[in-house]
Amino acid sequence: MHAIPEKSMKILLTGATGFIGSHIYKSLSLDHEVRVLHRGEKNLLNCNDNFDCLIHCASATPSNTSDPYQLVVDNISYAKNLVDFVKSQKIRILIYLSSMSVYGEMISGCVNEDCGAFDPSLYGLSKFMAEKIFTDYLKNEEVKKIFLRLPGVVGIGAKDVFLAKLRSGFKDGKEVTVYNSTQLFNNVLHVNSLVNYIKFILIENSQYPKDLALNMSSVEPIEVCEVIEIFKELIPSDAQVFYGDSLKPSFLISCEKAIEYGFIPSTTENSIRDYLLDF
Repeated sequence: MHAIPEKSMKILLTGATGFIGSHIYKSLSLDHEVRVLHRGEKNLLNCNDNFDCLIHCASATPSNTSDPYQLVVDNISYAKNLVDFVKSQKIRILIYLSSMSVYGEMISGCVNEDCGAFDPSLYGLSKFMAEKIFTDYLKNEEVKKIFLRLPGVVGIGAKDVFLAKLRSGFKDGKEVTVYNSTQLFNNVLHVNSLVNYIKFILIENSQYPKDLALNMSSVEPIEVCEVIEIFKELIPSDAQVFYGDSLKPSFLISCEKAIEYGFIPSTTENSIRDYLLDF
């Protein structure tokens, strides 16, 4: 259990209509004053309402932007616009939902925050550049900048991640192809775990450094074939599962640094079970 806030904060949230942002809005609104900045809206950025925190969830992604170069432009320009807002409002906490995509092709067996980037996609590059914009442009401001590098986030409303696509295949009775079935997997985070950690950050950030990038994931990896068995157990289905070998190496995510800063991860099995039992 995370701490209960001692006082309400005034929070500006971007991306509140998306999958993750909507869960954050619903939960934080119970204890805080949360105002939403919609895409293309300028009025809030020019206001002077003394916000305490900015949570930046909005993002152009490959699934909602057909032009990959426009995706980069959108994510970078959004970050630059928000820099001016942070400065004018004297924001104390900036939480940016980044992505494990910043690392690119993950050739290490276990990816931690010290791993360098290798051939990232344009999406991953845009997320990394947004992190750099916040770090460099706000280096003289008294604001804590926390970058949460997300894996595949699941929960009601998830669509574009591996487990959501797998669930869709099972529900529809389609043929499902799975790769690297004997490799270990922990590239999953239930949206409730993410929301709970954000609530914790809002309360317990006083000991955080000014710039902090954290990988998020589950712990206690399981083999991909075990993931399939959990799906078979919880989703009665006629789906046929085929196994293949991928040209891309599998990888694990280390969230040890996030744990040092108060993150309480679920096991991989529990994250998957909680997701499937959401419905």
